[in-house]
Amino acid sequence: MARAEIRRATEADARELALDLRAEDVAEVEAEPHEFGPAEALLESLRVSTGKSALVIDGRVAALWGAAPLEGDPSVGVVWLLGGNVLHRHRKTFARLSKQAVAALLEHFAELFNYVDERYTAAVRWLEWLGAVVYPAVPYGVNGELFHPFEIRRPA
Repeated sequence: MARAEIRRATEADARELALDLRAEDVAEVEAEPHEFGPAEALLESLRVSTGKSALVIDGRVAALWGAAPLEGDPSVGVVWLLGGNVLHRHRKTFARLSKQAVAALLEHFAELFNYVDERYTAAVRWLEWLGAVVYPAVPYGVNGELFHPFEIRRPA
């Protein structure tokens, strides 16, 4: 059985993960309307986020996530997660721990919100499994790629 832990994410974690991101995560980052590559996106996301966390499986950084307060409404967190190839071998561990991660972020925010690349169907299914409301895709990417807005609300 894999040894997994969640801990506070560091810049070193971001640099390690950037070298082994899943191809789908790289494609999503590259399509988003900002000028960051994957490594820079991870570092910037860590810089602005609350609840920045790392999933480490068998000593390897498997995923990083967090949420940044939405400008104008700090009760909403702009949530993000990027994962490494190690997750392909540990889907059940990731799924179980991701539910805990969302619950922890919802202690800081009443709602989590962001966009997910329509082409990243595994991420869309995972978000739905987590209980996210996934809306119809809209043009959002730098070249008009379609992204689904989604939200996860704190239980009443």
